[in-house]
Amino acid sequence: MQSCTPARPPHSGDRRRASSVEARTALNNLALDLLASPMHIASMIASTVNQVCRKCGISKPHTCYGKSRSGHGSGVKRTCKTCEGGPRVSAEVRFWRNVDKRCAEECWPWMGPTDVDGYGIFKVDRRRKRAHRVAFEMHTGSIDASLLVCHRCDNPCCCNPIHLFQGTNADNVRDRHAKGRDAKGDANGMRLHPESRLRGDEHWTRKKPERLAHQKGEAHGMAKLTESNVIEIRRIYASGGFSQQRLADIYGVSQRSIGDVIRRKKWSHVE
Repeated sequence: MQSCTPARPPHSGDRRRASSVEARTALNNLALDLLASPMHIASMIASTVNQVCRKCGISKPHTCYGKSRSGHGSGVKRTCKTCEGGPRVSAEVRFWRNVDKRCAEECWPWMGPTDVDGYGIFKVDRRRKRAHRVAFEMHTGSIDASLLVCHRCDNPCCCNPIHLFQGTNADNVRDRHAKGRDAKGDANGMRLHPESRLRGDEHWTRKKPERLAHQKGEAHGMAKLTESNVIEIRRIYASGGFSQQRLADIYGVSQRSIGDVIRRKKWSHVE
């Protein structure tokens, strides 16, 4: 005959422990909500907004997109995961899409972004390279990083491999000289753009002489000598017995500064 033991009623201490655990859990959840970063809150809000995939053109929620490394706007990629699963376009295909291929003898201009010098810019393996160097490397299969890739056509944006050759800086200078493209004579920048160098009454020292006045002598913020020092240096050196280096050591300046003072190249306004 089995004895039926009645269930023990819950002790008051058990009830207190259970309630304290629930209270701590609730406080922890509240703290996590309060400590959530603004970016996390923004991503939670953004996850409810749809985004149009730039490949398939379908509007999908942000959960269908991967995380973006560029950190633009929403923090997700602009191409959905379904479209990203397709075959990737090779760097060579991407490159020649930006080149306007013409006849073999003509220049093939780069249609993509360019730098301030007019050379094309192409990104390979997350590194920016000049487009004509990439074209030469794809055509020959290898490239010497220590050499330049020069243009026979003198067109910076040209990517026609026939117009390109590798050489040193001296080779590039000789090629420029042979073509008469040196910046000398009438081709010099000062003759082409004389307005870029102000002379005479147009110079700032003539227009604003007050700016020049406070920069002379002891008024200059970097001056190490005084007018009395300059007069004494010239007198001592003229009397003989002291070299310029010895005077420089005495007055705490360089030998060149002492020489400029003696020759009146500096402090010429002091007699």
